[in-house]
Amino acid sequence: MSQFSYEQIYLFSAAVADLNEAISLSAGRGRSACQAFCQRGIMNRKEGHDDLARLDFEVAAKLGSHFAKIQLVELNPYAALCNQMLHDVMGKLQLQK
Repeated sequence: MSQFSYEQIYLFSAAVADLNEAISLSAGRGRSACQAFCQRGIMNRKEGHDDLARLDFEVAAKLGSHFAKIQLVELNPYAALCNQMLHDVMGKLQLQK
């Protein structure tokens, strides 16, 4: 059995449709579009559609979203690897003290 009920799937689809409508009505510009791209990016990421999420976050970042910029860094596997290595080095330095 699926982990999502039909109602949850319907609500998710309806939410994405509403975000698409907000993006369309705003012509992909302005604060409303920025917020809609961020929210749709979050939903895509939650569903495991990282490529779609990355596209949404890229547009939102260009529209000025600091949150979207952070999400792009988290979605970048090289940045994640660098962050992990930096964390390990800092941990070792703390142990030496």
